[in-house]
Amino acid sequence: MWFGNLVTMKWWNDLWLNESFATYMSYLVMAEVPELKYFPSPWGEFNDRKYAGIYKDQFSTTHPVSSEVKDTLAVDQIFDAISYSKGASFLKQIHYVIGHDSLKAALHIYFRKHQYKNTELTDFIESMQTAYDVKDKSEKSMGEDFDFTKWCDSWLLTSGSNQLYPVAQYEDNDTLKSLSVK
Repeated sequence: MWFGNLVTMKWWNDLWLNESFATYMSYLVMAEVPELKYFPSPWGEFNDRKYAGIYKDQFSTTHPVSSEVKDTLAVDQIFDAISYSKGASFLKQIHYVIGHDSLKAALHIYFRKHQYKNTELTDFIESMQTAYDVKDKSEKSMGEDFDFTKWCDSWLLTSGSNQLYPVAQYEDNDTLKSLSVK
């Protein structure tokens, strides 16, 4: 209800955020509710949905999660596994990158600043960046100078699966100095 009722997107391009947020939060809540601890983990079903999005993202008919929608007649073409599942997977990654408390803080920032208004994706990303920036240096899993906009663009504005490349740096004695992903 927060996305769409309290804050809604200016145009259909970013409406995926409403749907993906609802999708991700439904699984997160099911995973966190103590009364459901005896049921199978919802993350298995979440992964099934995620892989459906990855599968669909490999076809020539794929589109970015955040797609340009020229008119309302084109809206039906963007509500699919990419918008719902890849978008929800993106939100799960944000949750992992900034942590639960920072995600909660970022959402508070976003909802307070934009309540009863229309927003764009950049407003949401700005809130995430703000929450990440105030974390202690030791808690910044993506490094001190992590650029959310660049990272988000690679997830949301491009079609196809992301490719990650490991980057290892070694000391002179062949001891691993650092390992990161590019």
